[in-house]
Amino acid sequence: DVNQATLPPPAPGSLAREVELAVQVENAYVGSPCGNLDQIMIWHARENAGTLYEPEAKKISYIPLGAGAPDFAFVALDTGTDRPGLEKSTYKIRREECDAFAEELFAKSFINRPVLADVKDFGKIRDAYHSTAWAPHLERLAYLVSAQHNFGGMIDAWRSGDVAKVGEMFRADGWGLRDLYCISGPELETMCD
Repeated sequence: DVNQATLPPPAPGSLAREVELAVQVENAYVGSPCGNLDQIMIWHARENAGTLYEPEAKKISYIPLGAGAPDFAFVALDTGTDRPGLEKSTYKIRREECDAFAEELFAKSFINRPVLADVKDFGKIRDAYHSTAWAPHLERLAYLVSAQHNFGGMIDAWRSGDVAKVGEMFRADGWGLRDLYCISGPELETMCD
């Protein structure tokens, strides 16, 4: 219920309206520049399955965990640090930088729309921008391209029940967020290590 109004359930495989509402609240009311991925993963989570979101189609599907998977648990930890929300964090800065770089790449016809997920030839972009004012953004783009490239392998590991490989890939992604995307902190890194 939202303000005494019951929202109808979403169509199977589609985004819940509650996800869109949560994003609007975070963006417009809180001022936090979040996307919808966290809310999608929380709202659409199912036991013993990975939630796969396909942004182009706004489609949700579920990937069962492979039958050979050992018992394991995901653990959520709190670093205990007092920090601002996303609206005052490096995430907001990185998001603005990525959006600006996407507009630049689109304007110069490196991509067909201003979305960094559409980058197909990172080497060509790196060569064109390595000695320009945009050079600092290349590390962020390198992280995004790498994460996209590795995603299929992570899905395969999940499907086969290789949770150790999934964990290794999660940690490697964390190092990319720290070293290339530059959104981390010493407390989080200590906890993860």
